[in-house]
Amino acid sequence: MVNTTVQVADSSERRVVLMIADGLRPDALALMPGLSAALRLGTWFEAHEAVFPSVTLANACSIVTGCLPARHGIDGNVLLVEENGERRRLRPGRHGARERLAAIRGGSALLRPTLSALTAPLGTPVVMSDSVPAGVTGASVGPIQLLDTNRHGFTFHPLGCFGPGGGALQNHRFLAGVDPARTSDLADAFARRVVVDPEVPFALLWLSEPDFASHRFPLGSPPWRAALAGADAVIATVAEAVAPAVERGDVLLLICSDHGMETVRDRHSLDAALRNAGFAPEIDAGAACLLPNGSSASIAVDALDERRRAAMTDALHCLPWVAKVLEPAEMIALGAAAPDSARIGLLCRKHPGDSGFGFPGVTDTVEDFPAPGSDYTNFGNHGGLGLYERRATLLAAGEGFMPAGRSATPTSVVDIAPTALAHLGLPGGSFDGKPLQGLADLA
Repeated sequence: MVNTTVQVADSSERRVVLMIADGLRPDALALMPGLSAALRLGTWFEAHEAVFPSVTLANACSIVTGCLPARHGIDGNVLLVEENGERRRLRPGRHGARERLAAIRGGSALLRPTLSALTAPLGTPVVMSDSVPAGVTGASVGPIQLLDTNRHGFTFHPLGCFGPGGGALQNHRFLAGVDPARTSDLADAFARRVVVDPEVPFALLWLSEPDFASHRFPLGSPPWRAALAGADAVIATVAEAVAPAVERGDVLLLICSDHGMETVRDRHSLDAALRNAGFAPEIDAGAACLLPNGSSASIAVDALDERRRAAMTDALHCLPWVAKVLEPAEMIALGAAAPDSARIGLLCRKHPGDSGFGFPGVTDTVEDFPAPGSDYTNFGNHGGLGLYERRATLLAAGEGFMPAGRSATPTSVVDIAPTALAHLGLPGGSFDGKPLQGLADLA
């Protein structure tokens, strides 16, 4: 990636508005008139990608920290942590996981500061998430509790609203007359109250669609398209609200996704496969910890000697549904494992064909562990390095970006945080990404 130094003038009017549509593939643009209309405001990045593993929690945290998973500490849907002297598996998207992880890590669930923390000196950041889709009750709250993990600003979500410092909110002027269970109400509040407030330097709106529908319907099917249209309407509302400020150069508007999506052909039990290969004692003793991530998985093998690690790698190579085995050094290079860890990764095989409704990309997946979890066969999933699961969306509009422009320069979700700080004139941090203003093909 080619970048130049970005000089940004100071301005108290400068704000950043970030919208994240979970699981939005860039080839869905043709079905999104709202997002298509917003392209006139800025630059569409045609080669924007997720980090590995291409799962929501890892990439959401990479977006708001500008760091790879190994550095921000959320390296998948399931983490391996040391708690009370024992190695345990922890799901960071579950209720209470933020507090539990913060206690384990000495105060913060994330290892790197978020955009809310970095922009708090300029005002009060706001993070909003749309309503939990109808019928969802379970234990998961998704990424919302991690996006401003240390509560530097306001967090608004149907399952709980918090002010700076973490105190629960019963009401707030941003939500006056708003039903948080209605996505349209929340979008209206975000567009008409939050993004125009000069005291909010950074405003983030997380949309659960089209990811939620992608896991429950074939990609491109009528119910999937209906969910996509709902997300597109929200994007259109917010883009229209901030367009004048974007054109003046005051607001930087970033519309992106965290990852893409592929259609599931088959799913497989990594647990059963390794037990059949003779690794039941290591799995039962916790010496080999299985950490599935959709169409990929990692295995913590720190407690195995070199002979058993090599034997496990050989066993994985023999599985017909494993397309590639990632050695520990490769996992570290991808930013998916800490330098002092030993993780073996695997990528599931791909298939020709499409979703049945014209969306290419077909993959196998790994069953969750210890319970098999949801079966997404014929529906969407992600987690690996396949083209359509790692390809994400990004539109950047504001100073430093060409209206109605397109860039073919490869970019990553870790570039979003430094791009936001560059617009605000704030010092950069220790990022794995770089500001996108000033890219060679934007000159």
